[in-house]
Amino acid sequence: MGMGNKEWLTAQEPRILIMDEPTASLDFGNQIKVLSHVKQLAGLNIAVLMSCHFPEHAFIYSNRAVLLNEGRILHSGTPGETITAHRLKTLYGVDVDIVTVKNRMNQELQVCIPSRSLAEPDKSLELIESRKEYALA
Repeated sequence: MGMGNKEWLTAQEPRILIMDEPTASLDFGNQIKVLSHVKQLAGLNIAVLMSCHFPEHAFIYSNRAVLLNEGRILHSGTPGETITAHRLKTLYGVDVDIVTVKNRMNQELQVCIPSRSLAEPDKSLELIESRKEYALA
């Protein structure tokens, strides 16, 4: 979303902006730029409804979060009360820790990190490989 697009959008005086994964396929820097523009639009009293698969985006840029599981609302509320390690395990099937870190400006941010070492072998991959070998035998 370039500056020209943002100016065009605000000239239309919308009350709501709906975006489906606006940061999909963007590199890290452009994700931050897009989300910063979206947050500015929200500051202009434009309601923003956005889907994403990155909990950090909701922690940093949202004041409300809704978790959907199989088309149903799993939980709704502030990002801090809604996005929990238990609920992320339910949604994605992986164990995560949600930790608080401080950036260079001494702001506290919530981030998600894997609970297990990434160097550990994934048992589910071993099961898939053993099934392949059995099917080929």
